[in-house]
Amino acid sequence: MIVFREIIGLIVFLAGCYLLIEAIGTADWILVAASVTAFVMAYFIWPSRKRGQRHESSSWLDGLEFVIELPVEIVFWLFKGFFRLFKHADDIDI
Repeated sequence: MIVFREIIGLIVFLAGCYLLIEAIGTADWILVAASVTAFVMAYFIWPSRKRGQRHESSSWLDGLEFVIELPVEIVFWLFKGFFRLFKHADDIDI
């Protein structure tokens, strides 16, 4: 079952990459939204070793996990920084 999730997660991620490349070429926001949706779906489909869903270690799978989870992790990191900035906004005098 884990191999099936890995294959489906990789296919969804590659579809998201294709949609993002097409969106850049045509400047279509629907394709951008579909690409973001595909990246999020791939993030949740992929059996992450970091989240305890995959126990075996493989350099190929760990590399794929890093690449698949990177776009979502960057967005999470940006949102955390954004909210942390406004959390301490009361301390800043302008």
